[in-house]
Amino acid sequence: MVRPLPGPNHRRCVPERRLRKPTLMTIAIGFQFNDGVLFCADTKITTDVKTNESKIVYCGYGKNNACVSVFALAGSLPYARAAIEKCENAVALLDFTDYTNTTLDRVQNAIESALTRFYRRHVGESHIGWFEHVESLKKTSQAD
Repeated sequence: MVRPLPGPNHRRCVPERRLRKPTLMTIAIGFQFNDGVLFCADTKITTDVKTNESKIVYCGYGKNNACVSVFALAGSLPYARAAIEKCENAVALLDFTDYTNTTLDRVQNAIESALTRFYRRHVGESHIGWFEHVESLKKTSQAD
């Protein structure tokens, strides 16, 4: 027996193949050694076009680079660069002439404050979970 051709509303029983949206990510890692620290990150920058350039941003502060900050770019490049600049400006306001006055905790607090202000201004407080996450990180770092 010959079956008629399916009509326009007939659905084929073929599994639907979904195309995955490409996942963008940054891979960064730091290694501590006896004589220093090694930072590594991938170099694929994806905007309208793909380019290869460093995602590691560093800045030295004080006489003879008494303090150095290192960040890895991730996500939206304009936002990431602006946030890093705010962090660097906050750290630069600290007094590095007196080593007993400027501690790692003060540097960390300056960076956290700058990031919180940046986040509230540019992303908004609709993502409340982020603030809870920052607070839990502060408590964890203080316990160490």
